[in-house]
Order: sequence, then C-alpha cells, then structure tokens
Amino acid sequence: MNNLKNEKEDSIRVLESLFKDLFDQPVIGNTIRGFFAEALVADLLGCEWKLVSKDWASWDLEHIPTGLRGEVKQSAAFQTWTASYTAKNAAPRFDIKPRKGYWEGSEWVKEYGRPADIYFGADIDSR
Repeated sequence: MNNLKNEKEDSIRVLESLFKDLFDQPVIGNTIRGFFAEALVADLLGCEWKLVSKDWASWDLEHIPTGLRGEVKQSAAFQTWTASYTAKNAAPRFDIKPRKGYWEGSEWVKEYGRPADIYFGADIDSR
C-alpha cells in the first residue's frame, strides 16, 4: 500500500513539474498554446460544455444539451522566438474558411464547410 502511495505522489510531482515547465511561462509555445486556450474557454463556458478535443480533432467543444460543436481559434502577438512585442503582430487573426472535409475520429467526412457550429476566438496576450 505504501508503495502505491509513493507512486501516486511521484506522478503528481512529475505532472506539477511538467505543467510548470509548459504553462507557467510569460509566453506559451505554439505547440501547446491551443490546449491551454481550449481548456480555458471550456472552463469559462461552464459545465454544459464538454471539452472533446484530442490531437487534431475537427472541433474542440460540444454543448451537452444541444450537441452544438464549438471550435476554439487562438492567436498570440508574442511568440517564444521573439524578444519583444511588435505592432505588426498585434491584431489577432483566425481562419474559419470552408474546407473540403474534416476528420471525425479516423473517418474522413467529405463535406464542404466547417464541422463546428460556433467559433470562439482566444487572443492570448501576455503583455
């Protein structure tokens, strides 16, 4: 029993360290910023919205009562490779142009448009 407790404590310590390294930074890297934005929007929307995004999912959130699909689009003026803020990067841009199809799990759905019903823009600004 004591060994199981130690393993759990070790796992928690590793997760806390990983979380701090990834997210407790002035600027969050591009490869993980989307996860942060999706979780933040899901939390702000409340318990009627479920975070369903996985690696490269076609939508990020589902409204439990209605089945409405939501996609979080995120942008950031600061990047990990730039030392300072520039006005050129200040305006957030989000792409919601129609596509030729989308993935639903491992199945390609050939349907022109976008799979989400609603879009949430998250401007991650660390100024």
